[in-house]
Amino acid sequence: MESGLRCRPRVLTPTLLWSGKLSDAEVMTASPMVLDRLGGGWWWVYAAPKDRQALRDKGARLALAMPTPLAQMAGCSMPPLESR
Repeated sequence: MESGLRCRPRVLTPTLLWSGKLSDAEVMTASPMVLDRLGGGWWWVYAAPKDRQALRDKGARLALAMPTPLAQMAGCSMPPLESR
């Protein structure tokens, strides 16, 4: 018997991250995909809400989801889209 509950798909969005005291290795293992390492602890990563919270819990100072157009205007390098 189906309960009618469905799992939400994991939605990854561009995320501006200030890693604070996190090491580079911690950032790279905690986020599904690193888009850019800007230096000074700033990163662009793809992350789901659960990933952002995990980064904050580990000590990241800021993990802010941004819509893709805003992230691109802010200089985030996005992976190429696959053509169909």
